[in-house]
Amino acid sequence: MNEIQGAAKLESKIYTGYWQDGTVDLVAGGCLALIGLSWINGYPALGAIVPALGVPVWMALRQSVTVPRMGQVKFSQQREARQRRGLVWTLGLGVAALLLFASLYALAAVRPESDSDFLAVKVQWIAALPPVLLSVLALCAALMLGLGRFAVYAGVLVLAGLVVAVADLDPGWGMFGAGAVVWVAGIVILARFMKRYPPEPADS
Repeated sequence: MNEIQGAAKLESKIYTGYWQDGTVDLVAGGCLALIGLSWINGYPALGAIVPALGVPVWMALRQSVTVPRMGQVKFSQQREARQRRGLVWTLGLGVAALLLFASLYALAAVRPESDSDFLAVKVQWIAALPPVLLSVLALCAALMLGLGRFAVYAGVLVLAGLVVAVADLDPGWGMFGAGAVVWVAGIVILARFMKRYPPEPADS
């Protein structure tokens, strides 16, 4: 029993360490910033394809940077199943968040003109929803991967949403600003990872 518990703890430690390369931060931050730019420039639909492009970029980055340093790790079926369930829940929450934002924005837009002050306030605060709702995804990632820094990213997203609301900015600015912060953090983490773990020498 102790051996099984010890193996489980070792796997958890390796699993957490395997996400310390900064690649997911780098790609997630870049995708978020690009989505924000698409919104700012009036093409929010383009932002929908960014995550789909980010996945192969992330996989290629891990293959070229992480695998030569950490090797290819195979986790238990139970952990992989939990990871798949977590991914499904995260994607589901993301879709639900976008639908909620679209519904609330449409509801505010059909308010009577006589209620224009109310409409302005509602639209101003609804504009804060995209980064705030995305903070839920960051929290899901923090719980799923066991990475506390994603909880910090969730706080950055909430703060970005509040700034957007108070300054009456386009929602894209909140996502761009938060994405830039996460992207810079990813660069720093990746640089430290590459310095700490040089590539394994190739077998001759």
